[in-house]
Amino acid sequence: MAKYKVLVIAHCLKNNKIASHGDIVDETQLTTSANELESAGFIEKFDETSVIKEVTKNKKKVNETSVVDDMEVNSEVKE
Repeated sequence: MAKYKVLVIAHCLKNNKIASHGDIVDETQLTTSANELESAGFIEKFDETSVIKEVTKNKKKVNETSVVDDMEVNSEVKE
């Protein structure tokens, strides 16, 4: 089954459960057709590979920033 990310503040699922913004839900948990909810802007299709790519990209940014920060600190100490 497809997975979806909740885009609204909260969305009611089956069995009176509530999904909050950013939660990942399975298509079987939805009370309405996924196509209808997606076209209305309540949910979007969740792609795990895009999340992995974004985490990797953010990790590189953090590593690059920490190296630059260390260089700045070291140069200040030497002066």
